[in-house]
Amino acid sequence: MMSDWRPLDRDHYDPLKAGSVDGTDTEPHDRAVWRAINTHYSPPDVDTKPNHTLFVGRLPHNIEEEQLHHKFSAFGVVEKICLVRDIVTGFSKGYCFVEYRRKRDAEHAVKESIGLQINGSPMLVDWEAGHQVKGWIPRRLGGGWGGRKEAGQLRFGCQDRPWKRPIVINPSRPSAKEYGKDSGRSTHQDHQGREDRHKREEYQHQGSQGSEDRHRRENRHHGRQGFEDRHRREDNRHHGNQGSEDRQGSSEDRHRREDNRHHGNQGSEDRHRREDNRHHGSQGSEDRHRIEDNRDQDRQGSAEDRHRREDYKHKKDTRRRERRRDRTSDRKRRHSPSPS
Repeated sequence: MMSDWRPLDRDHYDPLKAGSVDGTDTEPHDRAVWRAINTHYSPPDVDTKPNHTLFVGRLPHNIEEEQLHHKFSAFGVVEKICLVRDIVTGFSKGYCFVEYRRKRDAEHAVKESIGLQINGSPMLVDWEAGHQVKGWIPRRLGGGWGGRKEAGQLRFGCQDRPWKRPIVINPSRPSAKEYGKDSGRSTHQDHQGREDRHKREEYQHQGSQGSEDRHRRENRHHGRQGFEDRHRREDNRHHGNQGSEDRQGSSEDRHRREDNRHHGNQGSEDRHRREDNRHHGSQGSEDRHRIEDNRDQDRQGSAEDRHRREDYKHKKDTRRRERRRDRTSDRKRRHSPSPS
């Protein structure tokens, strides 16, 4: 299942997975993988500490031990440097092994040496796997973690090309029985989703409760105002005020009622404006989610197109190499002397 996918098992070496960009290949795709599968390799006996030792590759052929010691002593105390040389020319074969006195110095060197250069060329620094990984096969026999696609050997898993999670076009949806148990979505995520939903419902309920309380306070205020107006009219009538004063009081009451009505209309307009703003805000969030979904779909489509183009280019290069090899073999066969 996709939930159990891992880039590579560092405890046991598998040439087929080491030669795959996502660790899901089922058959070899080049001769290097065939050679690694059919090869038996036993690492030599050494007196070094494998968990303190680093593998350094992509070195220039004119490199010396003093340059390497000066470069890697910046990360810690270097115990030993073993530069692998050609037995005939004496030049470096392009890789060496650096042993540190302490393991934490080796870990620090692996983390800080990404992009490290020597004589203007980048180096490859990784753990020494020959004595730590079961079934390890070195690069010269078709194995190894890293490689370059431009070189024609499809080796993946190094710092330049890390393993990628495979893209599933039509993922299978889990059934109701498997949901929360074996599906990609965990039970913790289900509880989190339910808590978020309940939180939203409580927030909406509190918002509606607040609006009801606000309307109740407004009604109480208007009721108190009307009660005061009624008492004022009764007092004026009881004390026998003049008609002008009654008319003045009635005009004041009328103005007051008009003001109350105006303020009530203003409050309703403010409430409608807030509701419109809230509606437009939710509409904007829906548009934003729609744009993000379209962007994710476009990104997934571009990734699929890129993988399709890479596969087509790989097949085309393979056919070109096969045709070149056939032409070379035909040329050799025609120019080879016939047996007497």
